[in-house]
Amino acid sequence: MLSGNKRPRGVWYNRGMRKLINALAVIAGLGLIALAIYYWSTPADVLPHFLPGYVAARTTPHFKHGVGSLIVGLGLLAYVWFATGKKKRSGEHGQAN
Repeated sequence: MLSGNKRPRGVWYNRGMRKLINALAVIAGLGLIALAIYYWSTPADVLPHFLPGYVAARTTPHFKHGVGSLIVGLGLLAYVWFATGKKKRSGEHGQAN
């Protein structure tokens, strides 16, 4: 049962856990943006075998793989931006006095 405005004390409300998730999202986002640049600058036959899109006979870059990686990376960075932004209090609505 909740009394007043208190949140339940679970793992997801822990400040340290939120910082860890945000840090991992930043690292993953920047890594995916770097991967997008790598996809655009490297032909498909030179890609490492563990990356999706490796084709031995293809000499052009994988544009769609790069776009997908860029979109997901930017989405993760946008998540962190909104998750770490200032929170409005319930009484503040941005109205001038």
